[in-house]
Amino acid sequence: MILAYATVQVWAQAVEKAGTFDTDVVAEALRSHEFGSVLGRIGFDDKGDAYGFDPFVWYVWKGETCVPLDPSKLTE
Repeated sequence: MILAYATVQVWAQAVEKAGTFDTDVVAEALRSHEFGSVLGRIGFDDKGDAYGFDPFVWYVWKGETCVPLDPSKLTE
């Protein structure tokens, strides 16, 4: 769920920077900026691969902040 939320946040910011919903212009905005999200700053390289967060981390809400789950706190 948190990845979907971050996706919408980043997409909305890219559309705002692009000033249009045109997919080519939005894609260029995605490639040329970094965006704030619940996962931190997210950017995209020339191939379109995301960077700035680890997609294989569990996140938990602590108050109004989403933070990585500390694996040492997990129990069997």
